[in-house]
Amino acid sequence: MASGQDFNVASAITFGIMILTVGLKWTFVLGTFGYIPYGWGLYMNSIKENYVWLLLFGAAFCGISAGLFWSSEGSVFVIYPAPEDRGKYLSAWAVGKNLGPALGGAINLGINAKRIQGGSVDSNTYIVFAVLMCVGCGIAFLLPSPEKVERKDGSKVKVAPPVPVWDAIKAYWRSLTEKRILLLLPLFFFSFFYYAYMSAYLTRTFNVRSRAFSSLVSPMGGVLSSYLASLVLDSKRLKVRTKSTFLFFVLLFLQIGLWVWLLVIHYVYNNEYSHLDWSHNKFAIFYIPNILFFFNSYTGQSLFYWTVSNFSTELNELTRYVSIIRSIESMGQSLSWILTSNAAGVDASGSGLIIVNLVGIVVSLGIASPIFLRLNHHKAKEYDDYFISEMSETSSEKSKEIEI
Repeated sequence: MASGQDFNVASAITFGIMILTVGLKWTFVLGTFGYIPYGWGLYMNSIKENYVWLLLFGAAFCGISAGLFWSSEGSVFVIYPAPEDRGKYLSAWAVGKNLGPALGGAINLGINAKRIQGGSVDSNTYIVFAVLMCVGCGIAFLLPSPEKVERKDGSKVKVAPPVPVWDAIKAYWRSLTEKRILLLLPLFFFSFFYYAYMSAYLTRTFNVRSRAFSSLVSPMGGVLSSYLASLVLDSKRLKVRTKSTFLFFVLLFLQIGLWVWLLVIHYVYNNEYSHLDWSHNKFAIFYIPNILFFFNSYTGQSLFYWTVSNFSTELNELTRYVSIIRSIESMGQSLSWILTSNAAGVDASGSGLIIVNLVGIVVSLGIASPIFLRLNHHKAKEYDDYFISEMSETSSEKSKEIEI
């Protein structure tokens, strides 16, 4: 898993630059190609041992391709909608990202519902997923190019002309080193850092059918949080700063509460339970944190992308911001998988990783707090240092503020 994430880190950065040179649609389409060999590699490796090479090739190819997909999918949902609809579309994106796993979970549960022991899932599970990956690749061709998009208010997407590769690299570096982005980088890094630990936790704590049940139910937490976040972010009654401040504190209190919950589970039960079935009387105590992590992480996703969408109105600049988020998220995931693996020499069942996650996310939220607590919606080039030293009301009125 870590090796695939390593590919995603490099390719999300590289192909964020690629969007600026070849265009958003075709970057998105190419990003779906790698999932096909990966899906079939999973299936073939589950039925025959001598197909490990296909799984490794598919994982590497998918890691490269996923960088294209990761860099472009977020850009579509940030750039295509009008500013006043952006929260709704970001919510739709997050809902789609969770309905996919929920569909996979339904398939997984249907095939593995009677497997009460620990271990791996039925090999037929993989063939269904491989077919769906092929279908998704075909559907990607239906995405319109930005210049063909017409919003419901009649406005068009502002399409910037392609830029030379070297100019794109320099622009990417400028975006990466902006003060406001630097303050957000630790939070992007830790936003999905929890995932590797929770994956190991689920495997260690629950049996096959309970994990299949989880793959169906847990994404619903993400669907619910995305919908609720969209109500806040698209509210006409709330100021931009009020929206970001409210969701910031939701993230902060949920993160602290969830990691403390897991610490209590660890010290009270001391890994006493393993391969729990959903019929066990303590199932809910161990399982509810997983749903809440989905809820919390996708609340964060909606907030992060909506926040950077307030930094600029330019397609190229927004594309760079999105690719930065995706690449740093992937970097955090990569390190978390390495730490969780046996090769790192870290006891994944101990309290160390819980404490690392708790401290990391709380500190990163603290570093990023000036962004969310002082957010406004200005054109990027007019308030480069806004979050470091707040503008006076007079200078704010003179800037070309975009009202949402």
